[in-house]
Amino acid sequence: MMLPRLKHFFRQLLLYKSATVGLAIILGLIAISIYTVFSIPYSDAIKLWRAGEQYWLDTPRNALPSWVNLFLPKKLPETIILDTENPQVGVSKAIISAGEESSVIKVEFVFDYRYDDFPSEINLFFKSSYNSSPPRLTIHWVKPNGEDIVLKSMLVAKDDRYYISNDEKLARRLRSTFSVKLNRTIGYDLPILVLLFAQEDESLLDPGTAKVMKGTYRLWIDGIAFEKDVKLDAKLVVYGKVYGWAGTDHLRRDLGIALLWGTPIA
Repeated sequence: MMLPRLKHFFRQLLLYKSATVGLAIILGLIAISIYTVFSIPYSDAIKLWRAGEQYWLDTPRNALPSWVNLFLPKKLPETIILDTENPQVGVSKAIISAGEESSVIKVEFVFDYRYDDFPSEINLFFKSSYNSSPPRLTIHWVKPNGEDIVLKSMLVAKDDRYYISNDEKLARRLRSTFSVKLNRTIGYDLPILVLLFAQEDESLLDPGTAKVMKGTYRLWIDGIAFEKDVKLDAKLVVYGKVYGWAGTDHLRRDLGIALLWGTPIA
């Protein structure tokens, strides 16, 4: 008796499109709730959400969901991560003994940039091990046109980082260089991200017309350490403007976690 009644109920339900859509939504929410409970236990979700910016250091701030690129005329950048601790194409590292008391350090990151917009940030993270003398590194940036820009020379602590996109001294130097190249005064503060990724033409004179120079970029590091057994790893993060299916917040946290766990709670 129950089966015929159920069949009749669903036949009647299909006659009303709004009811069918509502039922589909409810079933979808139930499925999401079940998936969330098993894939991200509540205790893990709380830890991730409260972990703070340090945990989410490789994700961009205030990023849009990745699927927005399907509908935008300009392709927004995704995050690029290159790490000497995770060997991959475009990453190389060598530490070569240069006598009894010194070592030469070579690190290179190569990546292709084909997006229509500039990154949101660029950071470089270091892990080093030494006894008393920290390595001295010179960091270079090479654009697709072959121009080699010295970003900075620095002594690297055991856990150090270089926030390239916040380097105002570098920004002032590059703005001066670009003004000389264009033989024009740039009448606004060009962000470092534009200076490192832009086409070097008159489009730079207006913040609304600056264009990305697409192609292969290279960040290479030349260093020396006055110790024999020095160790060093580096990670380059070129932050995008889209991330995941839900985006991120101002603390870089994946909003997908909050949205997924909001479903079973609701």
